[in-house]
Amino acid sequence: MYKAVPIIIDEMNIVHQYKKLNLHHISWTSFYSALRHMINVPAIAPYFACAKASENGELQDGRSRFFEALRMRGVTVLEGFTVQDSNRRRLEKGVDVLVALQIYKEALTGAKDIIVCSADSNLVPAILEAQALGVRVHVVVSEFFPAYGITQVADRVISLESVLAKVIDKGNVKFKDQTKPFMFSTSRSYMKERIGLVSA
Repeated sequence: MYKAVPIIIDEMNIVHQYKKLNLHHISWTSFYSALRHMINVPAIAPYFACAKASENGELQDGRSRFFEALRMRGVTVLEGFTVQDSNRRRLEKGVDVLVALQIYKEALTGAKDIIVCSADSNLVPAILEAQALGVRVHVVVSEFFPAYGITQVADRVISLESVLAKVIDKGNVKFKDQTKPFMFSTSRSYMKERIGLVSA
């Protein structure tokens, strides 16, 4: 029996990456669809790891509606939480643990391939455990984002830019600089450090 390929998105990690590429907002359902067609599989199991707003009010209501919209589209939402630091900035907590646990759960239940959309090196132990169980782990990360730890252990590195290009082709993005409706980055490229890695 065919097991759908899990695609696990670490929301804030990917948002941080795409904002460096002149993107302000993307359609997550279009992102899953583009990635599914790129890896050419009949079915995916989409997961979205994120933090809910801890305070009451408009922000919390907005996040709740957003999560419900994802669930209605068949996405499993993995909810972490936020805390405030001494400067009253919201800090995301527990999301990397949820991603790591999901990687391991999928490995234990027979996944052959897992797609992880994150540059977080905290996921390396979970990836190694999954690989020890025979799973191929593919990592989606920007060419302009330092991700040495996770890209060195991945079985395949997929360029975030290649996925976003397909989302842009569908018109499902908003650009930060509306006068430049295309992806670009002023950050250094890390592609040379990934020479020898399997990439797409």
